[in-house]
Amino acid sequence: MACLGQAVIQRVLPTLRLDRRWLLAAAVVLLALPALAQGGGPPTIPGPVDAPAPGAAAAAVPDATPAPVPGEIPAPAPGDAPPPRTPDATTQGPGLPTTKPPALERVVVALPTDKPPPLAPPRQVLVVEAPTTKPPPLERGPADIPGPACDAEHHRPLIDEALAMARTRIREAIRLVQEEPDHPHVRRWFGSAPRKTIRITLELTAARLDDMTGVDIRCNDPPDCPGGRFAYASERTRVLGVCPPFFRARMDGTDSRWGILIHEASHLAANTRDHAYRPAGALRLAKDDAARAAENADNYEYFVETLPR
Repeated sequence: MACLGQAVIQRVLPTLRLDRRWLLAAAVVLLALPALAQGGGPPTIPGPVDAPAPGAAAAAVPDATPAPVPGEIPAPAPGDAPPPRTPDATTQGPGLPTTKPPALERVVVALPTDKPPPLAPPRQVLVVEAPTTKPPPLERGPADIPGPACDAEHHRPLIDEALAMARTRIREAIRLVQEEPDHPHVRRWFGSAPRKTIRITLELTAARLDDMTGVDIRCNDPPDCPGGRFAYASERTRVLGVCPPFFRARMDGTDSRWGILIHEASHLAANTRDHAYRPAGALRLAKDDAARAAENADNYEYFVETLPR
């Protein structure tokens, strides 16, 4: 029975959330069970304390405060200040310094009082003398000399050279149309246009190139030379004008100086038109509309300029 009571105390009582006084009472009852089993009387439980007689000493009152449990900090009595907590190894942090740190050392740097030495002059100095005379004026070419009058020194020599070449080359073109009217070169630039129309237009143009009497030749006239115009001609006023791009043109290939004069002379002599420009336009016109190709001034110019020789 004693073993049974001890087992109950060790296993059951810790699981019960009872007041400490009840736990102590239950422990006393369980411990008294072995005595009851052997026939003994119940243990004496002290009752209320009677008041002492007058003149008698007061009896000692047993302390009802429960014994402290090992490892547990007792709760403070009402009105008492909590006891100071002693730090242990788990709560105690690193120790705070108890002495003042040493004073910082003060470093004093003296400022320079002397001026720095002057910079050494460069060893080599390039001296360039300024020009004292004006540069020579830019040389003006025939394209830079304004008109409309043609300058005998700059304009006329280039025009006469182009006229001479145009007269020679257009005669060769007339001969090809007369002797070989179905030559591939003729078909290339005029398609199936009447060969008689082509031959007559070339002959009239050649006659005008041979005799420029009555034709007013003008050079670099600003109102009539907008943009990149090579030249212009007016059948009504009998004017043949050449512009700055004409004087910059070469004497070979397409759009040569002499080919430009053939183009403008055909306007004056044979009343040709400008249905298409440039070699690509002229070739397309010969393929799509041979009759208009026989009227187009550029077709005659490129026909003569690209004549096989």
